Amino acid sequence: MPRLSSYASSYQLPPGGGQNGGVQANILAYSPSLHHLYSPSGKTSQIFVMDVLDSGKLTLLGKLPGASRGFSAAADDRGHVWVIDPDHGRVIRKTDSFPSH
Repeated sequence: MPRLSSYASSYQLPPGGGQNGGVQANILAYSPSLHHLYSPSGKTSQIFVMDVLDSGKLTLLGKLPGASRGFSAAADDRGHVWVIDPDHGRVIRKTDSFPSH
């Protein structure tokens, strides 16, 4: 799996959240069937969806709505990504409708 540093440098997003903002993800998710990597950002309440090419290169496909402070994700084999929503004590499911290669 490609390193997160490749992702951060490719999209000029500073790694980590902290005082300076940026993307922070505690747990990334990967869908082998779709070849998609999911990076949740609880700071922006979005899930960044990236296509993982066979070469390891990441391509940003788009974003899905996430959850405030939702820094952890999981993917299933049915085209969904699950994100923790700590403010409401639940796990939310989002459907990934982005194309796979």
